Amino acid sequence: TFFFSSRRRHTRCREVSWARRCVQETGYQRRVHGDFKFKDMASAILDKAAIKIGWIGTGVMGKSMCRHLMKSGYNLFIFNRTKEKTEELVKEGAIYTEPENLAKMSDIVFTMLGYPHDVESVILGEKGILHSMKKGAYLIDHTTSSPALAEKIFLEAQKLGINSLDAPVSGGDVGAKAGKLAVMVGGNPEHLEFVKPLMQCYSANIALMGKAGFGQHTNCLLYTSDAADEGLGVDLGGRR
Repeated sequence: TFFFSSRRRHTRCREVSWARRCVQETGYQRRVHGDFKFKDMASAILDKAAIKIGWIGTGVMGKSMCRHLMKSGYNLFIFNRTKEKTEELVKEGAIYTEPENLAKMSDIVFTMLGYPHDVESVILGEKGILHSMKKGAYLIDHTTSSPALAEKIFLEAQKLGINSLDAPVSGGDVGAKAGKLAVMVGGNPEHLEFVKPLMQCYSANIALMGKAGFGQHTNCLLYTSDAADEGLGVDLGGRR
């Protein structure tokens, strides 16, 4: 379970004090200013044969995360800049395709890339997937990226009727292989509740940190301050 210590320490982001008041309770997200309560929307994605999932970025962590989804019964369209890194997953049943086609066919698209400039290029670039995704689709970025970029993607996606979440992960390749990652999410709580069953295939902890960009703000905190010593109940593991 995610929890934040009440011990007072210096902070480097003004959002930190807000984030510390967020906890996860019995599968739902609770905020100090009120409770988020959702009806069960998971049934909408329980038809594993029908839902179309796209995944861009099958490096060390991405490959393991994809594998957990596939072992759970989901079918995946995948892409990686270095095609050779998709070969194992293709042998296991994934379908390799180019980003534009992947975006057009998928109901939910995950990205797990190297750097913020990769995220911006793949999602918002001239041939970015956002331009090809269908209205009502979901975009989940697991990359360690920047809060400002996450907010920009959210706003652009919103204009197109696409649901965007920034969801950086902690736990490293060990956590990814074990399916024990921690996910820090920024965005609409109902959108998180909808895709949470998919994230649970490779994650042990999933917490809503706040609005768009707050997933990245929290992740930034972990690596730019002594937050790991402040009682943040997350097995940080190593970065990708």
